[in-house]
Amino acid sequence: NGTVDSFAQHSRIARKEIADAVSNFTAELEGTLFERYNVHKVAVHKQETAEAMEAVQNQLATIAEQAARGFNGSTPTEEPETIEGPSLPSLYKSTFDDSAKLTYLKGQERLPGVEGAEAITEREETLAKLSATMHKSLAGYVSKARMRAVQLDAVRTAEQNAEEAAKQAVAALRSLERRIQEAPIGESDLVEVKNAALVAHVRAEKLRATAGERIERAQHNVQSVKKELHSLRHYREMLQDAVQSATNTPDAFGSRKHKLDEATKRVNKVIKALQKVAPMMGTAYGAQTSVQTEIAKLQNSLKPVPPPF
Repeated sequence: NGTVDSFAQHSRIARKEIADAVSNFTAELEGTLFERYNVHKVAVHKQETAEAMEAVQNQLATIAEQAARGFNGSTPTEEPETIEGPSLPSLYKSTFDDSAKLTYLKGQERLPGVEGAEAITEREETLAKLSATMHKSLAGYVSKARMRAVQLDAVRTAEQNAEEAAKQAVAALRSLERRIQEAPIGESDLVEVKNAALVAHVRAEKLRATAGERIERAQHNVQSVKKELHSLRHYREMLQDAVQSATNTPDAFGSRKHKLDEATKRVNKVIKALQKVAPMMGTAYGAQTSVQTEIAKLQNSLKPVPPPF
């Protein structure tokens, strides 16, 4: 019995020693695993945070490039090409002045300061040249106004696209700022991450201010373009009306009318002369009747030609 009790006691001691050894080993293993888990967790957090921060910084860089171009696509905004030739204001003035001169001269019998037999011919030539110059200036104005309108339309389209791009950038920047505040960036205790997040936040604020200014400038530019397009259309219509009015103004002293007036004066002189001598012709051989018949023919020649219907 003593031997059995001794064996049982040794068995209990052995089992306890084994249990203690297993427990110690398990505790050490758990500690090691937990330590490795923490190391892995920190490494994963760093990686996730670094990737998230890199994505934020890349998007900020993309928006910064857009801002550098003025949010105008692939190239910065360029000034419209200068249209060669006389300017629109000078063409407008010359055309309007010519129309006023033409209207005035059509109401004058002779050119100012011109007398003599050639005054009528010189007046006709001057009116013809003035009319041709007026219509040429009008054509030049209309052509240049159309080219300017095409330029303005391109500017308006570019500014509207820039406004839309800037608005999209503002929305993207707001989303980035939320990502900076949220996990994993916003919940990180790493000093380098906090510093990078602060720099990204400041950069995002500056870019958002830049985009806001571009939106306001684009809206102002679009309104300016609309006003100029309206002015172009308004002044073109005014100029066309002035040219049409000058063209339609009757020539009170045209060569045809002048010749007709001269012929009428000569015929009236003949009629008066015949009427003066008619009483002295007597009635022999139908002289009186012949004179009266001739007078009637001359008087009828002065009447307007009846319409052919």
